[in-house]
Amino acid sequence: MLTTMPRGKKKSKEQENQTNEVGPSKSRECTEQQQKSSQTSTDEDQDENTQNQDELQFLSNDQVLWFRNIIRAQGKDILKEMVEDKWAKVREENEMLKQWVKSETGILLKKVKELEDDNREKQRTIEQLTTDCQKKQRRLERIEHECSQKDNQIKTLRLELDDLQQQKHDHSLQVVGLPEVESNADDIKQIIKLSKDKLHIKLKSSDFEVIRLGKKRELATRNTLLKFKEKSLRDKIFEQRKKTVTYANPGKNIYFNDQLTKHRQNLLFAARKLVKSKKLFAAWAQQGNILIRKTESDKIIQVHDHCDLKVITSDEESIEMLRGNGSQTQTSDERLSIITHISNYEYYIDSDV
Repeated sequence: MLTTMPRGKKKSKEQENQTNEVGPSKSRECTEQQQKSSQTSTDEDQDENTQNQDELQFLSNDQVLWFRNIIRAQGKDILKEMVEDKWAKVREENEMLKQWVKSETGILLKKVKELEDDNREKQRTIEQLTTDCQKKQRRLERIEHECSQKDNQIKTLRLELDDLQQQKHDHSLQVVGLPEVESNADDIKQIIKLSKDKLHIKLKSSDFEVIRLGKKRELATRNTLLKFKEKSLRDKIFEQRKKTVTYANPGKNIYFNDQLTKHRQNLLFAARKLVKSKKLFAAWAQQGNILIRKTESDKIIQVHDHCDLKVITSDEESIEMLRGNGSQTQTSDERLSIITHISNYEYYIDSDV
């Protein structure tokens, strides 16, 4: 039996064959068209080249040279114009730079001139100040000289005043260690008895006055001031004063000292402190004068002021402290007590000098 294929399938095979036949035919047509377009473009280029060659064939050699010369000449002119334009621009910029430099230089010169004027003004001010300073220096030196002269005058006047005040004490003695009693009458009796028993000098109650110095304190003995009517009687007792001292019982000794002004008390106090610090050998008061010895073999020197002690001992710090400028200051009663009680033995050794 024969088997028959369906028609639909046959048609599909035919269609496939037709498409296979149409595909390559179309590709061939595209390639042929590309080849034709490339051939036409090359043909056109060849035609242009041939046309240019034909045109050049119309020019002679002289014409070619002439065209070359014209092109060269025009090129030179063009270069010349370009160079001239460039040079003009350079000159213009150079001129602008010159103007800028000129203006800036003018500004700098103006500033320099202002600085010079300012410097001259300051120099004149400095010279004026120097002159004023020199004048003030001379004035200060003159004032210092005047002050020094006035200080010397004040010192002289102060010492003269102190001498006058000390003259008031020429008739007085100060007694240290005299026991405290109830009244002045009892003090007078003690002095009369002491001068008779120890000094072998007869005194009457009308020959002197008795004044206790300072405030009365418990367990403290105040110093006693004796004011004599006659200086000769006072000097006689002062010459015999050492007879009231015994070394067996120094706590009960009675001392007769000069009555000094406040200035001389401070001076004697300072001198005795220097004796204790081994800067002086001896210091004492005699007839109201303050006397010292720097060493055992030196001469006796009378001092009038703390400056004299400073010059002799070269110990400014100690003198300033003893003058009361330091931190260790004492009252007048304490200074007087120290002056008279530094050491009984030392006092009379010094007094014997």
